[in-house]
Amino acid sequence: MVCETKDSIQKLRKLREELCGKQSKRKNAFAVKDVIVDELKVLKIHASDPDVCRDDIVSKIDSLLVLLDPDREKDLEKCNE
Repeated sequence: MVCETKDSIQKLRKLREELCGKQSKRKNAFAVKDVIVDELKVLKIHASDPDVCRDDIVSKIDSLLVLLDPDREKDLEKCNE
């Protein structure tokens, strides 16, 4: 009986760790989504403004792509070498 109780507690701890990990990933995903939405709103304003340089818009797009695809940052570094 004691052995079964220990096993149950260990299983519960493992499940708790897994759930906490998933919750953390979900929070991060929502945070990234919020940043992307905010940045897209700014990008739309910049794209509508004739005084904003095209390079600024491209730079903003690149920063958004880095949020979605971390490998994009490596690609950008290669281009800037």
